[in-house]
Amino acid sequence: MKRSIWVVGHSGPRVSLGLAVAVSLTFVFTSAALRAAEDSPPAAQAQQEKPASEDPAAKGGFDPFNVPNVMGEELRGYFEKLSAWQPAFDPAARRDKELQMKLRDEYLRSRKNLVAVADKLLAEKPEEAVRIQVTQAKWMSLRLLSNFEDSYTAPYEKLTQELMTDSNPELAQMAQRMHLMNRISGLVEETSKESPQQVYADVMKLANASKEVNPETLGLLDNTAYIMEMIGQYPLATEIHNWVIKAAQQQPSPQLEQAKGQSEKALKRIGLIGQPLDLKGHLLDGSEIDLSNYKGKVVLVDFWATWCGPCIAELPNVQENYKKYHDEGFEVIGISLDETVEPLVEFIKEKNLPWSQIFSKDESTRGFSDPRVDQFGVNGIPATFLVGKDGKIVHVNVRGHRLGKLLEEMLGPQK
Repeated sequence: MKRSIWVVGHSGPRVSLGLAVAVSLTFVFTSAALRAAEDSPPAAQAQQEKPASEDPAAKGGFDPFNVPNVMGEELRGYFEKLSAWQPAFDPAARRDKELQMKLRDEYLRSRKNLVAVADKLLAEKPEEAVRIQVTQAKWMSLRLLSNFEDSYTAPYEKLTQELMTDSNPELAQMAQRMHLMNRISGLVEETSKESPQQVYADVMKLANASKEVNPETLGLLDNTAYIMEMIGQYPLATEIHNWVIKAAQQQPSPQLEQAKGQSEKALKRIGLIGQPLDLKGHLLDGSEIDLSNYKGKVVLVDFWATWCGPCIAELPNVQENYKKYHDEGFEVIGISLDETVEPLVEFIKEKNLPWSQIFSKDESTRGFSDPRVDQFGVNGIPATFLVGKDGKIVHVNVRGHRLGKLLEEMLGPQK
């Protein structure tokens, strides 16, 4: 059973801290590519052969698909290069699903090689520092591969259980953090019988056990708070953000200062719940829009961009609910954080999006420089605000099947 990687379900002006080490975050592994991959053949069935023109070795470069039959230092050198390797970024992959899948399959093949090389190195009983490095890389690769091929799920879960009690605290905490993230993902997918309060308590127990708040712990807290927002557990999300702010005051560091700023934005966003949403702007045709004219309707305000993988992945869900509930009084207002208008116009036409799109006329206030980003505490996209018939915000960061459930509660069952 393939699990969702919620750590990459959110794009912003900065990289999410900590748990990003669990996978290599290339564009091809945004949520859009992950979801598209569910409809594609298993990676093992694709990219078995590679034309010579695409072979890095033919160009004198590093070939991640040619594992050397060596041991010792030479194999370790190959391992280090393989650990850092990623497919060359191709901007065309943003719109070309076939190219996305090609890049994805290349990367998955390289991670399979990395697992095999890691096993060879670990069999040599290396010194502790090397053991930690190699084990981490193997575990991260198995984590990624298990999302695409079921055959890697059992090895990943077995290694995770072993590492949770490893003698090295760095490895043990790494496994414990991701085990917690798996439990949190279960809350989003509603596959867990645990309460959000229990998962929250265990996350905070691990955070409080750390003598210093490291980037990995910050990543766990950041993602936990975000997912608590997604499932409507706003008090728990608030407690996490307050904890981070307090930690930043007690242990000043660049990482904590950055996390503090993100938590302050999140608290601003959560604090908007129950408040009237004051939203005005210009549409693509230059006309003005004022949300006060939408009273009596349920409105989803969606901060997004055409370059945002998670935004594009969520789009079919929004479209489906728009079709179901538009006649019952459901509206969508997009706020595009694109830097230029051309890709936005092209995308709207291609996808036939029927709802209004706010886009700044001033080039200096586009993207994350849009003043509405700060006004609404947006620190990553998609960022959504569900507004009730009275014009007040009732929920933030509503995504997935929860959007349909809330619309049914607010507008009644679909006729």
